[in-house]
Amino acid sequence: SAVAWRHAEAQPRLKLHVRRHEEEEGHTLYVVECCLVAGAARALDWSVRRRLRDLREGLHDPIKAQLGAGEYEKRFGGTPFAHKGGLPGTTSRLDAWFGALATCCNVRGCPPSAVALTLNFLEAPEPKSVGESAKAAASSFADRFRSSARSVRGQLENAPRRAQSAAEG
Repeated sequence: SAVAWRHAEAQPRLKLHVRRHEEEEGHTLYVVECCLVAGAARALDWSVRRRLRDLREGLHDPIKAQLGAGEYEKRFGGTPFAHKGGLPGTTSRLDAWFGALATCCNVRGCPPSAVALTLNFLEAPEPKSVGESAKAAASSFADRFRSSARSVRGQLENAPRRAQSAAEG
């Protein structure tokens, strides 16, 4: 459901970092590095760039509202969100806050709806299905095999000419 977790043996782990920012057209964009790891599957890595205002209005404020003041303080009290205006230290404050958000998601401290909001806001890509991964691996193997076969065929086709040239030389 949107508010309660079901029991699951294994749960994907979310990692979030904000280590840098970029300037673009007079605006500061913070780069949120995202990683989702599920068991032995390959990690799903991506990043998004967002303005501070968008991070606050599109993610921080809705998460805070969903958790309520008490639960928000419990989960994020030691990692306050960045001040308005992009003051010095904003990137490190965002990094700490996003780390707390990832922890909140990973320990099921946030309701499923907050995790869904987070993944949607951060534009999490669709993971490849096992079937798609297997098809991609098989296709890659087939391409390498075809390339090798063409190379061997070319060598075999040219072998009589090379032998004749060697015999004449």
